[in-house]
Amino acid sequence: MISKNDILYLTAEAGEVLVFTMHRIYRSRESLNSWSKKPFSRQGRENEFDEYDLNKGIQNSLLIARNDIKYHAEVSLDLGKIPVIHAMSSKVDQVFLNIILNASCAIRDKKTGEPGLIRIKTDIEGSFVRCRIEDNGTGIDKKYIGKVFDPFFTRLCLYWHIR
Repeated sequence: MISKNDILYLTAEAGEVLVFTMHRIYRSRESLNSWSKKPFSRQGRENEFDEYDLNKGIQNSLLIARNDIKYHAEVSLDLGKIPVIHAMSSKVDQVFLNIILNASCAIRDKKTGEPGLIRIKTDIEGSFVRCRIEDNGTGIDKKYIGKVFDPFFTRLCLYWHIR
């Protein structure tokens, strides 16, 4: 026999699952809608290398992700003076957006009640342009380290060679 407490517990859990699911649906819809907007839309040039401003790409990704971030994280930007690089712009933009959204989710999943922090830094190291993105979310379990581009994964450092 199911007790009244069991029903209350199941109702509360179902509510949380529903809120989580609706958030994911909203996030997916927003991400898909954002791809139709500039600067992410580069029809016909998705697989071409071109001049790419890394700092501008980060700022554009933050602009698109701001609704997901604003309620539970602050962003610390330290964008250094770096040269443009040769890259597939739309692919790099997609990586930045995914990493930033994953960091935001990892912070939210920590459930501390305090705003989290996403730190983004660009600089030059030797002959490389470097971008570091770090957050204080839940972190990466060692058994999943090979899946850093899947949802909920954080703390990634990217390097590009300067031409």
